[in-house]
Amino acid sequence: SKVPKVREFIASKNLASKIFEADILFKYRFMSDFNIFGMRWYIAEGREIRTNGIKTKKVFVADKIEEEEYHTNAPFKVLSLDIETTAKEGKPNPKKDKIIMISLAFNPPFRGKDSLVLVGRPVKTNEATQVFIDERSMLEELIKIVDAYDPDFIVGYNINSFDLPFLRKRFEENKIFPSLGRTSDKPLVSKRVKEDSYRNHLLGRVIVDVYEIIKEMAEKGFIRLKRYSLDEVGKLLVGEGKVDVRHSEIGRIWESRDEEEILKLIEYARRDAKLTLRIFLEKRLVEKYIELSKVCGLLLQDVLDEGESARIENLLLREFNKRGFVLPNKPDSKEILKRKEERELKGFKGATVLEPKVGLYTTPVVYLDFKSMYPTIYMNFNICPTTWVVDERKEEDVIVSPYGAKFIKPDIRRGIIPQIVEFLINERDRVKKEMKKEKDEEKKFLLDAKQEALKRMANAFYGYTGYVRGRVYVLDIANSITSYGRYFIETTKKLVEKANKNWEVIYGDTDSIMVKVNVNSVEEAFKAGEEIEKVVNEYYQGKMTVKIESVFKSFLIIA
Repeated sequence: SKVPKVREFIASKNLASKIFEADILFKYRFMSDFNIFGMRWYIAEGREIRTNGIKTKKVFVADKIEEEEYHTNAPFKVLSLDIETTAKEGKPNPKKDKIIMISLAFNPPFRGKDSLVLVGRPVKTNEATQVFIDERSMLEELIKIVDAYDPDFIVGYNINSFDLPFLRKRFEENKIFPSLGRTSDKPLVSKRVKEDSYRNHLLGRVIVDVYEIIKEMAEKGFIRLKRYSLDEVGKLLVGEGKVDVRHSEIGRIWESRDEEEILKLIEYARRDAKLTLRIFLEKRLVEKYIELSKVCGLLLQDVLDEGESARIENLLLREFNKRGFVLPNKPDSKEILKRKEERELKGFKGATVLEPKVGLYTTPVVYLDFKSMYPTIYMNFNICPTTWVVDERKEEDVIVSPYGAKFIKPDIRRGIIPQIVEFLINERDRVKKEMKKEKDEEKKFLLDAKQEALKRMANAFYGYTGYVRGRVYVLDIANSITSYGRYFIETTKKLVEKANKNWEVIYGDTDSIMVKVNVNSVEEAFKAGEEIEKVVNEYYQGKMTVKIESVFKSFLIIA
């Protein structure tokens, strides 16, 4: 807590020319120093203590912590939460519009129930429903239920930007301290990050927004959706939609006091919580983020909430420190402006996209992929801030990128980033081999999630050094990476078309090429693809590797 004051004192007295690692959050400073990663298993030795502030059954001070290799995840408790509100006019306003219902779904069940709906006034109800005299008593009961059930995860659909911020404000309006976490003195925190977008925090619990995960999956092309409504998503993923009640009708039903309609509204609310929980569990939405946490070391909540740069920087902090290097602070607004000006002056050129040859191809097209192109570039050309040469060196001691930047050769100093990405790639290959041999379906699923996490982390380094808000920003490195990418795409096109007059590269993008091979069958196309692999890989001699990704029987390029 004193780090900011010390940092400001040193800066104000000009006691140092530059300050490093003065903005690392304490939790990550501690975890890095003791080599503790998010979501991994640890054996701890220590003594039990008593404290009033922490709600867990046991609290102890650890004298010794050791990592334990264990291949399955803990049996997590999951609580799905959804609120219903009414708005007198327009959009619900948490300052004046009350919460009328809170629906909860549990896995495993809570006191024999898999769901429970709390209703904010006395009404005739069915089973698994509790009614209250007013909103305040309903909110107080919510805290008691959360404490008694003690979930690891609280999940919801758009829970980050609607349910939790709305709840937070209603707690405030009712003068209730929102201690929904695992300590009695830390409240639910809702922080607005941009218009209609919030980040929430509960100490000791992980908040998972199913809507945000689904949106990310759709943006990456894993699922196709016209709309992101819970009804649409539920029908697509688990074959079940919402109860048919229009959102605009909720206020009228609540005011009408019609018993049958109120019962239907209760079931509408219940279905929202149960459906969200069903999607979360059946589609195993959180496991890939758990594996990312294990790989990069961030806590699971930060893996869910933060971007790729936070994951990379946490890994860099650990690896830099291990090798006697320190990490720069995050750039301030002045430094960001300076970086943007440098970018405008020097320019930043991205990956190559070969001009597509428009047309309908009725004979097979071979699609070839460069294996881990950008991690391979880091490794094979020793590209790293710790190897970047800014002074004069002997020509035989340096590697010069197509962009013109120089890097010391690995036999003089091996770069830290090349070592990191090499470990990630080799570990992924090891996990994939283990996955092929594994017979247990659960272990196989988790190994698949792990190899995907390793792949994502390795690929995330591409572009990071050109991210103006990153700690490790070096424009010469970013330009060198993309210049090598362009070199390999363009050189491969020339190699392929020179090797056989029947081979024509019809498209290339970032780390792949498509080749028309002038054969009639898919089998012949695969054989031609293997010949292309051989020609290209022999030429690069390990500096880069291409492999057949697939063969298209016919292909249409329209633009």
